[in-house]
Amino acid sequence: MNLVATGLSSARLHRVVGAVVRAFVLAAALLAAGTAAAQVAVTSYHYDHGLTGWNDHEASLDYSTVPGLPGRLQFQPLFTVPLDGLVFAQPLMVPNAIVRGDPNPGTHDVVYVATYNNTIYAIDPTRGSILAQRTLDPAGNEPCVRPGQASAGINGTPVIDRAHHALYVIDLTVVANRAAYFLHAIDLNTLADITAPTEVSASQRLLNKTFYNFNAPYERQRAALAEVNGNIYAGFAGSCEFKHLGFPGSRGWVLGWQASTLQPLPLAELTDQRVSSPNHIFLTSVWMSGSGLASDEAGHLFFVTGNSDPSGTTYNSRWNLSESAIKLSVVQNRVVDFFTPFSVSHLDAIDLDFGSGGVILPPPVAGAPPLAVAAGKSGLMYLLNADSLGGFTPGGPDKVLDTQQIGPCWCVESSFQSGGVTYVVSSGGTSLQLWSINPSPTNLVHVASSAALPASSKGPQGYFTTVSSNAGADPIIWTVSRGADRQTPMALYAFQGLPPPGSSTLPMLYSAPVGTWSYRLNANITPVVANGMVYVAGDHQLMIFGLRPQAAPPPRL
Repeated sequence: MNLVATGLSSARLHRVVGAVVRAFVLAAALLAAGTAAAQVAVTSYHYDHGLTGWNDHEASLDYSTVPGLPGRLQFQPLFTVPLDGLVFAQPLMVPNAIVRGDPNPGTHDVVYVATYNNTIYAIDPTRGSILAQRTLDPAGNEPCVRPGQASAGINGTPVIDRAHHALYVIDLTVVANRAAYFLHAIDLNTLADITAPTEVSASQRLLNKTFYNFNAPYERQRAALAEVNGNIYAGFAGSCEFKHLGFPGSRGWVLGWQASTLQPLPLAELTDQRVSSPNHIFLTSVWMSGSGLASDEAGHLFFVTGNSDPSGTTYNSRWNLSESAIKLSVVQNRVVDFFTPFSVSHLDAIDLDFGSGGVILPPPVAGAPPLAVAAGKSGLMYLLNADSLGGFTPGGPDKVLDTQQIGPCWCVESSFQSGGVTYVVSSGGTSLQLWSINPSPTNLVHVASSAALPASSKGPQGYFTTVSSNAGADPIIWTVSRGADRQTPMALYAFQGLPPPGSSTLPMLYSAPVGTWSYRLNANITPVVANGMVYVAGDHQLMIFGLRPQAAPPPRL
């Protein structure tokens, strides 16, 4: 066909061809962007064993594509996938996966989401479609759940073992009119149980040599699961700690199972071995607002415990490690190190949990010891030597590397490296702050802070962050504002991870609404970034953000 003969001039023909070529270039770029990052997997909470929250292989999302420049790919909402319940757990993602029954057979990224209704979803993020779903057990009801509130099901983030094609998850259900927790090993391809699920049980001796048994109705499995040396570990927290309401005291646990058989391990670490206390409140819970159990290459678990009896008189470094960052050897089956703030009695007395935030192990810093970072409700962020956490110093000062005020933290920090520098991202209160690690002397140096973020109706409780970059290039900090009720809108935010030259602020690159929250418990939402897409799971939905060619005006003929 002769286009010139149809009345199109050479100039107009050039514009038409140019527009077509640009469309093909955009489509090819989108395909290439997805291919470049196709091997990134998110198999555990906050990406890695150290819970850094850093995806350092994100080739598609950078300062030009978020939000996007004219004529280029543009970052935007792609799909909203309806789910059958609230989502407390962070989504996980496996690339090049196959799900049985997939209407579009072949390998592609699959997102796995676990709901409070005990349902596991396998979702195709490129189409926003549900490939498979399975409700494991009927959701249970905790004694403290208020009338009209949702039943309790899966709370802690699962963990995936790709070598065994297994997703490990703990759900709460009802057996013979009693609450019970079960650990499942779910096949990634079929969502069927690989082996029979095992009921969570444990028993440990108290100081008077009697035994305290795991009491499922009064425990909450809130912390993200971890896999270390072929074993699965989970932390448990108190659900009903109020003795004056007629509930027995809850106690914190860290429990483990063999991944291959789901058989319990000898480790049954009870964080409070007291027989009695002034108010019959024990707790010392392992909850961390849903953050996980961090681990190092030597087989140590790191976690933070919450408050104990409000009398403020029951802390003991041998049998009641409340308000403490703890290092536990899974090889020796015992606590090998800990740090307790000298203000522990004050923290216990006014419910100011150190354990409201998790602990992360940042990437190594040349010339500095291995690091652990943790913060809690008091707003103090502690930089700890992971080889020697600091113990307990009555009256102070605490034997830590550094302490900084970041604002109240029901949250967890992130960490990344760029330009040879290791950074820590804190997000307590309503402030997003960036800190660089200076190895000599070892301390935190304040670099920049973003504009304030909105507080929820429950107050300034902090945010959960993740970081994406291509190696150290174009780091982006992602976070979701906290919801507390149907009237409090939540939003996804993206901030430039490093300040521009000469600036002391982190520019906001993007924001978009992601719904509201309908449950009495906090929405501790951690965004996930992988392969050019961002996943935000919340109230009965999964939102998927990604890149699309920006709509261009039709060529002028």
